[in-house]
Amino acid sequence: MTEVARSLELTIPPGALPAGLSAADVRVARLAPEASGLRLNGVPPAVAYQLEPSGAQFRAPVTLRVTLPLQGDEIPLLYHLTEDGPALMAESRMEINS
Repeated sequence: MTEVARSLELTIPPGALPAGLSAADVRVARLAPEASGLRLNGVPPAVAYQLEPSGAQFRAPVTLRVTLPLQGDEIPLLYHLTEDGPALMAESRMEINS
């Protein structure tokens, strides 16, 4: 299953959905960056998405691919926002194409 919302692609491999959750239950919505509530040095994120259902834990790793135009020496960071606040996603891999 692949869900695309502009510059975000979520790929869920077969067998990764938790019990009781179907592909139709998984939703991706683009948010206004200011709506994320995240600020780094006072600046909102370049893009923000809401993935639902909140709290879903997959049985196998899923792939979340974000395509962004970069300028100069920018390096993007990926955060997971929860009720507890933002957390840098430690288990992420970045590929930068020039």
